Amino acid sequence: MNRTDSRAELVEFQAAIRERYDFHIDAFRRGDAHGLVKGFFTEDAVWTGPGFPDAVGHQQIMAMFSAVVGTQTVSVTSEHTAVRGSVGWDIAAYPVVPNNPDLPPFTFRPLFVWETQAEGWRCKAVCSFLR
Repeated sequence: MNRTDSRAELVEFQAAIRERYDFHIDAFRRGDAHGLVKGFFTEDAVWTGPGFPDAVGHQQIMAMFSAVVGTQTVSVTSEHTAVRGSVGWDIAAYPVVPNNPDLPPFTFRPLFVWETQAEGWRCKAVCSFLR
C-alpha cells in the first residue's frame, strides 16, 4: 500500500531512498560505520525499538553501528512507502546474516522516517521491530 498525492512524487522518493539503502548496504559490506552514519542519517536522527539500543544523534548511532558494521551482511526491501513534500516514510524488511556462521540470521522490520536535507534524502528516525 502506498499513500501519496502524487504518483510521480512517490516514484522519485522510492528511487532516492533505494539509492540510500544501497549506500547503507555497501557501507556495511565495506565496514564503514562512519560513512554509513554520515551519509544515511540526519545529524539529529533517532533509532529506537524493542531489542535494539536507543540512540540519538550521529555519535550514539555511530557507537551502535561500529559494533556491527563489517560483521554482518544486510539487505533492505521496501514494503510500504509514503511521501508528501519533504517528509516520507518506509516500512522495510531488513534481513541480517552474521558473518560468523555460528550465529543465526534474523530479520527486523524498521519504520524509516525520511526528510530532505541539502544533501538529499536522509533518515530522520528508525523504529525497529524484530520479526
